[in-house]
Amino acid sequence: MKILKRIAIGIFILILLIVLISFFLPSKVHVERSVEMNAKPDVVFGIINDLDKWKQWSPFIEMDTTATMIYSEPSEGVGAWYTWNGKNSGEGKLTIIQSTPYSFINCEMNFGAMGIATGAFKIDSVANGVKVTWSLDSDGEGISWYFYVMSKYLYMVMDKNLGQEFEKGLNKIKQIAEDIPQKETVAGFDVEEKILTGINILSIRETVKNSEIGMKIGQNYTLIGQYMTKAKISVTGSPLIILHAMQADDCEIEFAIPVDSTAKTSGKIIFSELPSTNAIVVKYFGSYSKTASLYDAVNKYIESKGKKISGPSREVYITDPGIEKDTAKWLTEIVFPVE
Repeated sequence: MKILKRIAIGIFILILLIVLISFFLPSKVHVERSVEMNAKPDVVFGIINDLDKWKQWSPFIEMDTTATMIYSEPSEGVGAWYTWNGKNSGEGKLTIIQSTPYSFINCEMNFGAMGIATGAFKIDSVANGVKVTWSLDSDGEGISWYFYVMSKYLYMVMDKNLGQEFEKGLNKIKQIAEDIPQKETVAGFDVEEKILTGINILSIRETVKNSEIGMKIGQNYTLIGQYMTKAKISVTGSPLIILHAMQADDCEIEFAIPVDSTAKTSGKIIFSELPSTNAIVVKYFGSYSKTASLYDAVNKYIESKGKKISGPSREVYITDPGIEKDTAKWLTEIVFPVE
């Protein structure tokens, strides 16, 4: 009995020491790993910001193939989440709480009784692409009392064990991102060369002062629209302008709307066909007033490709500003016919 008593006392002292020592151990943990990738920030951001894509690269999802996963709809951006419940991974929920294109994503991870942690992805531009940093921080928030002592000791080995998994995940993101064909850009906007099919248009062509272009767009589209309604002519595409000549003070512009083949000329409203052409097309997002600064960059890009401009440029207004009020989301396709 004395031996049993001594063993019991020894075990009690050992447990007491473990508990006492835990009070002197770090109460916070920070794990961080970085990998450089030859990819664009928006490509990498898209892979991480969409939780449904995590099954392609997350080492933690791969660890427990028995886990039941449920994803929010939509599965990307602030508020998106997924839950897991598995034999090996337990259960929990991950939620995106901050998403800043194309540089930062912050997630809250709720492990139930094991507490709450935050995981962040920082995307920094470097010489050959981006450096992606994956980090985790926990300060013991939400940990149940019966896990508290154990968590302090886990913090001591977490950097080594978790860091390895972070490196695996980042290298998978690297592989996925670098396998995606990269689009060319001009001044930060996507650009491509493609063949445009011919279209029929109704248009009004006139010389206008640069300061009056916005007003003239509204006036001329209204006139064309009224004629189309009266003649029962159908719209077949987005409105556009054709820039025939650009001067310091004024421009010769053709204000046009794509229509079906039933249209006819009426007064100053002219029916014509824009022939098919090979073209350089830039997808520009932003206010119409800022498109002018893009033209010099595109001209240099066309020259670098050994191409020559073969006709007047066009601006095709894909986004309706009457519906979308945020100018940053206005999409204009700027078209340069080339040969």
